[in-house]
Amino acid sequence: MTEQGLRGELTAYLSDLLRHYGMDVKSGVEACQRNVDLQGTDKSGNTFNFIIDIAGEFDDSADTIQCNSKLFIVRYGINTAKFYGSVTSVDVRSAETLLRRSIGAAPETPIFEKTYADYLKLQNIEPGALRSAISGLFNAVDAKLVESTLLKIYASGRIVVDRIEPGKKTTYIRERFINVLEDLGLVFLSEIMPGNNHTLYIYSCTQPGIELSQKLAQETFLQKQSTVGLWLDRHDPATSFLSIWAAMKGSVYQNYPVCIPVLREGTPRIAHTPCPLVNSKKCYELINSQLPVELSLFADSILGGKTMSEKIYGTLYELTASYLVMLSRVQISGSDAENMCIVPELAKSIYDATMPDFISKFSNSKLLKSVNSYSAAVSVIGADLNSNESIKVMQLYNVSHEDVVKAYEDLLNSGSIEKESDNVYRAVNTDLLAKAYLEKIDALSAELEII
Repeated sequence: MTEQGLRGELTAYLSDLLRHYGMDVKSGVEACQRNVDLQGTDKSGNTFNFIIDIAGEFDDSADTIQCNSKLFIVRYGINTAKFYGSVTSVDVRSAETLLRRSIGAAPETPIFEKTYADYLKLQNIEPGALRSAISGLFNAVDAKLVESTLLKIYASGRIVVDRIEPGKKTTYIRERFINVLEDLGLVFLSEIMPGNNHTLYIYSCTQPGIELSQKLAQETFLQKQSTVGLWLDRHDPATSFLSIWAAMKGSVYQNYPVCIPVLREGTPRIAHTPCPLVNSKKCYELINSQLPVELSLFADSILGGKTMSEKIYGTLYELTASYLVMLSRVQISGSDAENMCIVPELAKSIYDATMPDFISKFSNSKLLKSVNSYSAAVSVIGADLNSNESIKVMQLYNVSHEDVVKAYEDLLNSGSIEKESDNVYRAVNTDLLAKAYLEKIDALSAELEII
């Protein structure tokens, strides 16, 4: 979009559309007892007048319109279609269809090669350009919601709009904002998921949308520094670090975006499964972390406890006031679910700022040893590893065989494992083992002196 703004671009689109159908075009002429934005005249001398209405600014009630020639009120930002004899009020999306019908275009007549949205795409990928484009379309509050909607799509990677048939009503109140962002070339319809009585439309950011979102995120971060600063002051750095680590390393997506599932059974909490309960190979993926490997594994394990996962949810939720952390609805295996998503720039900033304190607090701590002993024990016995593989796992967690045996002895009472001979144990019930392990982790997490 150029400096002309919405009205200028829509005028350019309609002008080119009329010329495509062989009309002479004039702008700013007197017709229908008023100034019209455009007037097209075909080869037979028939005139077609156009008034561009952005966000319902034009009064098109039948009593106020008197016109002896064809008048189109082409609307943008308001979904309506009205007919008053020679006067037609229509959404810009249908302008070409109605024009073809009005001039009696033959079916084989080629349609115009461009759509109105081709003219609206932002050329200058800056926050100011977005605000200029939507300034005449939304009030100040809604204009801010357009920005936050774009940031939400950026942070979560996608957004779901649920249209219920018939009539295609939507359950998403910001759909109007999404439609405008799509017209501006900032988001696109990435997937359609049909259902029995409703259809899910999945929108994601385009590359220009990602670039603009990153600039908006940086701008918002500067504006909300006090909010983020208060959050950091209110919590022990270890809590802050674990909160971000949970989202970054436990993300449901590979790299971008940074989103962690939320469970709402009882007290809301993040959904995190420690790697020993997934498979031992999953634990090796944490080696690439910036943290020492035994601390990465410790963080992964401690988040599996119910108490800590509830605490982390509450801690992250406080950051929603920054507009850089948000809850996002998703569809997983056909069921509604929810993610807590963080703008990547904020996640990295907090991660880098709090990691040294986390390392200092838990390196060589007794709690680290206890948690990692249980995790190593479950990794070995749960996967039924041989002696060489068991040694590798214990080295990974930086615990000794004696530490692991001590954890086994403690788990014997759960009925999930049994002792076959001296220092030889085997799993009896993997579900009971997982339950006992998480209970031990939850009990140990109470020793974390963090707020």
